Amino acid sequence: TQVNGEVPPFELPRCAAPVDHLFIPVLSTPDRDASLCDYEAVAATEGMRFETRITVVNQALGLPLEQRHPVGTLQLAGNALIEIDQIGGSVPPPAGICEGTAAVVFHAAGSAPPQALRPELGPFAGLPLLPFTGSAGEHAVLAFRD
Repeated sequence: TQVNGEVPPFELPRCAAPVDHLFIPVLSTPDRDASLCDYEAVAATEGMRFETRITVVNQALGLPLEQRHPVGTLQLAGNALIEIDQIGGSVPPPAGICEGTAAVVFHAAGSAPPQALRPELGPFAGLPLLPFTGSAGEHAVLAFRD
């Protein structure tokens, strides 16, 4: 994603380098509303629901270029956004290691729940982490800063 200017109503970061950090993970799901509800609960805010063309998906799947798909977006903290695309034929990922992004970590506000994990090593050492699996079978982690 290239951000060349303001994109109301979203608060998106400006890149500081030709390749910068991830700020819009895109989730392909068989049910936009179920997946968006998962993330609305995590973020404690309401997302946006609309339909739009997703040209790259239409090309990859051999669909008409003008075909529209149900999409949801949700503004997260720290100038991050999640995009949720309902794509017909999407299936949950298989159990175990698979291709693509294994999990996305979101920094979470508030206190960590008692069941949070606290790794001793790695980039999240000492932070309370709460892994979860969403409606589409995706894996995500909430990282608390308490």
